[in-house]
Amino acid sequence: MTLLPFFLSLASPVSEAASYSTELSVERLAERSDRVIRGEVLDTRSELADEGIFTVATIQVHETLMGPRGLITEVRVPGGSWNGIKLAVSGVPEFIVGEEMLLFLREGRVTGLEQGAMLITGDYAWRTGRLGAFAAPSNYREDVESLLKDPSAEIWHLDEIRIAVD
Repeated sequence: MTLLPFFLSLASPVSEAASYSTELSVERLAERSDRVIRGEVLDTRSELADEGIFTVATIQVHETLMGPRGLITEVRVPGGSWNGIKLAVSGVPEFIVGEEMLLFLREGRVTGLEQGAMLITGDYAWRTGRLGAFAAPSNYREDVESLLKDPSAEIWHLDEIRIAVD
């Protein structure tokens, strides 16, 4: 038995990630999305599908800014671990259990990959290009004022996002 078909199927998530090299504004993310939610990551798991390995995050929805409402939703992103095989895909957001996030979604997937997944701190949603921002969000949220002054951080007041997606 050959593993070639399996490994070829892993190319699908990689090509999806490569297609979002351009920065997307909040308005553009909303245009490309069928749902925008704010919620808490309850759980994550990996699963194997025909097109590759995926991470599935279970989100408790606190607010629906656009699209269908629901209390719980699942979000799929390419990459994860399955039976000792790890697939890391550049540009894919990380889901950390217990974190509150703002998610731009299309058909249950994050629009624009990591661009469509923002961490929430108080009344602000933010994404940043700094290495480790998703690995250690508490280091960045301790001082929201420093995030607001940091030119490398992309941060929006939640009311700005509500207006943009309306």
